[in-house]
Amino acid sequence: MVVRARATSLIVLRTLFGLGFLAAIGTLGLYLFGREDRPKQPAPAPLADLPRELALRGEGFHVEFMDGNRPVLVIDGEEQTSDRDGIVALVNVRLAAEREDGTYAIRAQRAYIDPETNEARLEGEVRLDGPDGLWLEAPRLEVIDKGESLIAREGATFGVAGEDSENAGEDSNRPHRIVGTADLLKAGFGSSQLELTGNVEFETGPEQAKYFRLTAGQLIYNKERGFGRANNGVHMESDGTSLSGERLHLNLDPITGEITFLRVLWDVEGSVLTNPEDPAALPLGLAGTSLTLRFDPKTGQATDLDLRGTSQTPAFVHQQQEDGSLLEVRTVSLTGAFRSGILSHTALDGKVRMSQLSGNEARSARTVSGARGETRFSPQGEAIGFTIEGDVKIWDGDLVATADRALIDSEEGEMELFGDPVKLTHPRGTLEAGQLRYLEDMSMIHGHSGIVAVLTESETREALSVAGQEGPIRVIAEETFWLSEPDGVLFQGSVRAWQGEYALLANQLRGEEGEGRMSAAGGVRTLWNPPDDEEASGRHRPGPESPEDREAEPEPRPQGPMEVSADEMIYRQAENELSYSGSVRADQDRSSLTCDKLDVILDENNEAERLECTGNVRIEDAETGLSFEAARALYDLQNETIDVFGDSIVIRDKEGRGADNVRELNYSFQNKVMLLRSESKVAQEDDT
Repeated sequence: MVVRARATSLIVLRTLFGLGFLAAIGTLGLYLFGREDRPKQPAPAPLADLPRELALRGEGFHVEFMDGNRPVLVIDGEEQTSDRDGIVALVNVRLAAEREDGTYAIRAQRAYIDPETNEARLEGEVRLDGPDGLWLEAPRLEVIDKGESLIAREGATFGVAGEDSENAGEDSNRPHRIVGTADLLKAGFGSSQLELTGNVEFETGPEQAKYFRLTAGQLIYNKERGFGRANNGVHMESDGTSLSGERLHLNLDPITGEITFLRVLWDVEGSVLTNPEDPAALPLGLAGTSLTLRFDPKTGQATDLDLRGTSQTPAFVHQQQEDGSLLEVRTVSLTGAFRSGILSHTALDGKVRMSQLSGNEARSARTVSGARGETRFSPQGEAIGFTIEGDVKIWDGDLVATADRALIDSEEGEMELFGDPVKLTHPRGTLEAGQLRYLEDMSMIHGHSGIVAVLTESETREALSVAGQEGPIRVIAEETFWLSEPDGVLFQGSVRAWQGEYALLANQLRGEEGEGRMSAAGGVRTLWNPPDDEEASGRHRPGPESPEDREAEPEPRPQGPMEVSADEMIYRQAENELSYSGSVRADQDRSSLTCDKLDVILDENNEAERLECTGNVRIEDAETGLSFEAARALYDLQNETIDVFGDSIVIRDKEGRGADNVRELNYSFQNKVMLLRSESKVAQEDDT
């Protein structure tokens, strides 16, 4: 990311921004304009009025200024002229100045010098070459402000040449470490300040391993303050990082020269490498009103990131994931921390909205919103986890959820929700839970702590609907799994489910959509509460035709609720079968039935029609005290009669009297009539 520009930036700051080339111009002014003890002359006319009537002309010009035996300034020219105001003109000027940091050479076609004001103008293919490959070219170069400032007008080109040549001025086409242009370049001698204005652009040359480029309308740098500012359409690129804005600020450490602070303001957008050491690392795209980066002054590595937006125009970041999905995050404020130069964590604050788009299709977008959050990154710089808090909402295809807190693990493809409660709307229905775990590929939803579910019109509801019930199924449990592979639901722990007049209690309830199979296990209890009259039930008993006979017929006794308990229950929708097994007991009104297995035979309307019991069958009628023990029994729910079968049916009344070895009988719970169809010994027949 921006860290990659560090080495290149130092080249610029220690050479071009170092203002060493200004010393050459300053030396020229010192020796040509005169020393402080030179007699004062009348102020000359402005240099802008040149050329003037000449007062003096000479052929050739050469002068050397020595420091002991060492020349410190050498000036050559093919022709020297001066006007009556003292303005000196030189043709084909060449200057060489020795400074502490090396040699500076300047050449120009013409030079106009005002000795009184220490101002000068160099024109015609002006070129300056300095130490470390520094060079500057301009059509016109001016020394103004009594020699305190330098201006290159009409376009300036500057740069730092490569290190493979000792003399930078010999070959202007050789590779460069950095090269730049500006319409106007202004530098101050005393203030150590450089200003570039108009179409400012500079970038590293092709021989540099790390690329850096900056364009702006204006660039100002002050060496003494270690401060730089770029204005008006700023754009910066550096090996995978690209940033644009209206203004850029930077600070450098005065000792190490490393960038310590970088800020881009207003209409910020671009991309940043989260792992500059990995060329394959996926960049982080961003946009906002301001971006701030801070760096370690010793290592130059980024340490902190701060991206800001507003509630109306939030900050925006996005990253292409390795799986091809696009991650997008919008928030008011994003602050990040780096570890060894790699982005490791960001904090999100203010109306967070995170979306993940798969295959660039809006229908596959997953979106999470909240009041605040944080992002975790892998060692490779990829966003791998999120925490979103405060009024959390999730949209994922047909799924909608609300929670207080969401944990998202992108590596594992999981989302965990916490709330009081978490509420989820799904094509199967609604679900509430204290905690809910959700696999992003929709293969599983796992909830626990206070489960409340309402299963509406869906295959799941159909799989769990028995006894012809209509409407939603409501379930309370301690834990639930909603699965898509295989399709189905599972409720566990103190399960209570009810639909219409039907209720179920168990430790476990499972519905398998594809097979239309429902099962319950562990302390299963089911309750049917049939309608109180024939009209509500939709069934009519056969009866006499005449009104008189109808008046004479006794009112049917209301059929009370029936409760069935067992160890397990299985319902097969395709076969229209409902079975109980293990310690089965059925109670209705004052009658009861126990057996090893109970099958509920359903009619064409999926309503319970008969009960078939097998294994250790026992029937009791509490009103008469009669009991029956047999191998098999068939109970007609509509007529309230039961057929009992076995090799040796045991019949007992409330006094313990009865008959043994009866093979078949029919008993009516409504009329209290028992019909023995075959017997070997009869002690009593009760027809009352």
